[in-house]
Amino acid sequence: LYTLKDLANSTNYALKENLEKKNTNSQNESKGSKNENVNNQDSYHYDKLIEMKDYINKVGIYNIVVNDDNNFIQDIMSHLRLIDEDIYNEFFLGKDEFNIEDFINYLDFEIGKYDPNVYVYVGDKSVNYDKLDKRIKTIYNSKIYKGIKIVYKNILYDFSLS
Repeated sequence: LYTLKDLANSTNYALKENLEKKNTNSQNESKGSKNENVNNQDSYHYDKLIEMKDYINKVGIYNIVVNDDNNFIQDIMSHLRLIDEDIYNEFFLGKDEFNIEDFINYLDFEIGKYDPNVYVYVGDKSVNYDKLDKRIKTIYNSKIYKGIKIVYKNILYDFSLS
């Protein structure tokens, strides 16, 4: 039976890095600071995506869909641009009209891509990997007979039998 760390070693480096505690010594400090910058940029991007999604939910998807007032839609688009212009441009550049369903799907996909959490799906309610790191979330799934499934940054690592 493999441990979560053993499974992480067989996946990619990014997953392994998030599961292990780093030893901070003078040789790894410069390498660690580069990784921290990437993680900080990802965290910032993730936070802005969440802020956009929260704003859409606050306004109400139904209100956006049924409202024919162009000024209302323009106000929403202006507010989204103020939250993060890069995210806004990435989606809306070259589009003629505002489609809320497409935008929400885009936000959901991007949120998953930048989500710093590692989701570990287990078939045994007594197994919990949350104590390994604050970003690890253990979720029970009754369809898993043995082993685990890991979801990290929209990638599924399946080490289970269903």
